[in-house]
Amino acid sequence: MPQQRVVILGAGIQGVSLAFALAARGLHVQILDAESKPLKATSVRNEGKIHLGFVYALDETGATQRAMMQSALCFSSLLDQWCGKLPWHEWRADNFYYAVMPESLAGVDQLAQSYECLRQLLKDYSRDDHGEPNYLGQPLSWLWKREKDVSRALFACGQFLQGLFRTEETAIDTRLLARSLRKRLMNHSRID
Repeated sequence: MPQQRVVILGAGIQGVSLAFALAARGLHVQILDAESKPLKATSVRNEGKIHLGFVYALDETGATQRAMMQSALCFSSLLDQWCGKLPWHEWRADNFYYAVMPESLAGVDQLAQSYECLRQLLKDYSRDDHGEPNYLGQPLSWLWKREKDVSRALFACGQFLQGLFRTEETAIDTRLLARSLRKRLMNHSRID
């Protein structure tokens, strides 16, 4: 029986990740893209944030936050599994803060309640046989903290903040990730 071959259209992060996943299952994969090299377009021209769900606080069902949290906690682990251990600590940015402005759609208390739901999602994820959650190469320990006494904090636009949340959410340098994944693609025996 001839070896199965799969053609993937698009060499962005999604296409490349799919290629690694299929190759890990023994399939031969060919990636086609308009760009001359993989991971040259949108995959490297964005903020690189690996969302944990904080920006989806207005989704009352929690479905979007759950999907973002689960995806974020799988992202680095899957790439490490397919490509070998990657240097996530070298690619990480500083943690994100979320500022609550006077005209924010959600107030400080509503955000705190939503973020507490995220914390519970993280605990549930840990209990569901996933082990300790891995987020970009390191465990999540506190997820978010409400900063104290920001009542007099002046934001760049001249308005006083209503609240400020520090999170463990971060971004990665997409150029360094792309360079590393390209190298692994070029050396992979099952990916063309």
